[in-house]
Amino acid sequence: MNLFRLSKTGGLLAAALLTACSGSSTGEPPPIPTAGPALTRAQPGELRTFLAARVRQRLGLGSPLVTGAAGAPAPAPSGDAALSGTLVQESGVDEDDLIKADADAIYTLHAGELRRDRLSASGQPERQQSLPLAPEPDAMSTSFHGFYLPEGATRAAVVGTAWQVGDWQGDCGAEVCTAFGLISVVPTVPRVLVQPVSTGATMAVENRIVIDGRLVGTRRVGQRLVVVTTHLPALAVDALPASATAADREAALAALKPADLLPGIRVGAAAAVPLVAETDCYLQPGNGSTDVEITTITVFDLASPALTRQSQCFVGGSEGLYMSTDSLYLATTRWVYDERQVPVVYPSEVQTDIHKFSLDGAGVSYRASGTVPGHLGWDTERKPFRLGEWNGHLRVLSFTGSLGWATAADANGSGTPSPATLTVLREDGSALKEVARLPNAQRPEPLGKPGEQIYGVRFIENRGYVVTFRQLDPLYLLDLSDPADPRAAGVLEVPGFSQDLFPMGSGWLLGVGREVDSNGMIQGVKLALFDVRDEAAPRLQASQTLGGTGTVSALDFSRHGLNLRWQDGVARVALPVALWEPDGWRQGLQRLSVDPAAGTMSFKPLVERTPSLAYPDVTIDRSLQIGDRLLYLSQGQLSAGDW
Repeated sequence: MNLFRLSKTGGLLAAALLTACSGSSTGEPPPIPTAGPALTRAQPGELRTFLAARVRQRLGLGSPLVTGAAGAPAPAPSGDAALSGTLVQESGVDEDDLIKADADAIYTLHAGELRRDRLSASGQPERQQSLPLAPEPDAMSTSFHGFYLPEGATRAAVVGTAWQVGDWQGDCGAEVCTAFGLISVVPTVPRVLVQPVSTGATMAVENRIVIDGRLVGTRRVGQRLVVVTTHLPALAVDALPASATAADREAALAALKPADLLPGIRVGAAAAVPLVAETDCYLQPGNGSTDVEITTITVFDLASPALTRQSQCFVGGSEGLYMSTDSLYLATTRWVYDERQVPVVYPSEVQTDIHKFSLDGAGVSYRASGTVPGHLGWDTERKPFRLGEWNGHLRVLSFTGSLGWATAADANGSGTPSPATLTVLREDGSALKEVARLPNAQRPEPLGKPGEQIYGVRFIENRGYVVTFRQLDPLYLLDLSDPADPRAAGVLEVPGFSQDLFPMGSGWLLGVGREVDSNGMIQGVKLALFDVRDEAAPRLQASQTLGGTGTVSALDFSRHGLNLRWQDGVARVALPVALWEPDGWRQGLQRLSVDPAAGTMSFKPLVERTPSLAYPDVTIDRSLQIGDRLLYLSQGQLSAGDW
């Protein structure tokens, strides 16, 4: 039984397994194909033929794959905003979060409930309404993890996931494992939920939208909500017993219909229908993965009463989503994941395909595809920051090593000269053609030393910032003003590392990460202000370490953990933290101000969580600023105070 293939459909609820049931590592990953990344629109009948060939290859039935032709946020604003809002990667592209506000109301999401508060005359939040969001019927679990609140709109959109029990597939079904005395693994199937909510005088749920598949990510531009999902259909051929003959499997493949392969969508109480038509899909002959996985991009019009939608799809999975106001980029590696390998080990020759789609009116259309060496790392939250678009050029910072590391000792065994590769791509016909790469023959200096990992990456207009780390934190400044000749303009080495980088106006950068001692041991959370006005000579202007070993911040769990608001040219930053100090744990909201004009970073006392928790937890803590009021959302509890 291919248990780990089942887990890609949504995961496994597990217990003990014998090796006979689960199998062992398959060893070397498959070779990387040399064919191009281009997508071609499916003609009637092609989708079934294309995917059936992939299944034959996976099952060893001898039929070859179908062949085909190869083919940042702006600097500090000049004016002050009344609301701080969700901190996003690109200005004008909203991201789902747990707290948002309009002119006079604060909305929060917690434990399957959307809440609306208003600030009283005394500046304290007062609950106006709590709207429970019903779990999905027949689901083992339902979670709602973020929402959107378009400016001036009367409708919010909550995003969630439901997990349902799936069918056994393969040669180790429930009856086989039971024969071994093992009741152990329950396959689960994910469904993506989009729950519209009317935000009128009384909040009310509207018809829920349920999409087959796993959520890759969502974004919003104006009233357009973009939802990207991947779907692994349950195929009859995979449910055949181990005793099935090749003829049995061929018969099951011959019976495949497009409806068996395409994801479905259900709106309200209506019956499910296909989310896309067969001819809405694109094929990628150059992708050698034998997974039968379909990625779908759906654009909803939040302003339309019925939430009208348009979708396109392509065969293949997606592991990274980046979006500007005009374009959507999806990234996927060209090989089969073996999820029995923990951590994931990438082959040294791995490539990542990038597919570009444009947002046209209320819909989406395919534009071009390209390939970069390496992969986007192991951190799902930070993969989007490995990409950045500026003036029609896409910059991608990929990692060319095969395996990550957890300690300095792990790094010492690596001889990889350059763990980081910058690739600049530009659309040319149906191709994202490589304009430049760094390092190169003219500029061979590696971005990072042997054994280092990539941590923080940020592209801001015509600059790039890359942090690599082993024991010191080299911050590389990339001059991208000439897309055909990118170069490392300067480098700064300081102890510790920054995982997240935030622009603090023109020429300044705030890094949030970890301090380390002389032995490379991780210490507390480190905040550092970098002066990058002179790209050839960056310097550390100021830094402060919060707590000791074990200290965490909300940024360790979500890229939305940090909140900032500009006031009179000063960035007011709020960051939930759980501090480990000599006298025990402290949990609260750390405040600091960054003044680019003065080049200073100043800290205010911690706003401690009241009541304190026996076990500090900042995984879902957030903050928001409304004027001079600072709101603190901690484990669903909303409080407010003066900045």
